[in-house]
Amino acid sequence: MSAVAKTELRCTRAAAVIPRERSRGRVTLKIRVATGTRRYYRWLERMFQRHGPRGVTFIRYLCVALIDSWRPRRSSEHAYAAIYARDGHRCTSPVCSQRDITPHHLVFRSAGGDDTADNVTSLCVWCHLDGVHGGRLAVTPRASAMSWHIGRAAHTVVEGRRRLAME
Repeated sequence: MSAVAKTELRCTRAAAVIPRERSRGRVTLKIRVATGTRRYYRWLERMFQRHGPRGVTFIRYLCVALIDSWRPRRSSEHAYAAIYARDGHRCTSPVCSQRDITPHHLVFRSAGGDDTADNVTSLCVWCHLDGVHGGRLAVTPRASAMSWHIGRAAHTVVEGRRRLAME
């Protein structure tokens, strides 16, 4: 036998599929795999038939497991979902509008800050780590009335999204 073997995975109970049934969601996949992979797959299939739940095919089990593993988490499960929704799922920094957001505590927890909505804002990874924690951006508390100081020596001040003249 060659190093590559052909195998068929059928999502049907019967070996032969009549043409009328093909339109009912039944699919035959023809896959070329190495002989060792084919043997391993068939061994897994036998183990599933022996020990798995009754009435479920092995290929269906694999498909459902794959779909479940890639299913995104619902946003309501996230601890800061209300904060992200309030901020429109965008970075609240006046110099950015990225969508890869993380929560940022305006008064750090180490300094006595809490998890209330008025102490947490949404920042992208760059604005959070390099900007605020790197010293390039500073923000004064209350998420409802943030004041941004841009630059290490604060060359620009922005209240909300409105730029103020520097004196």
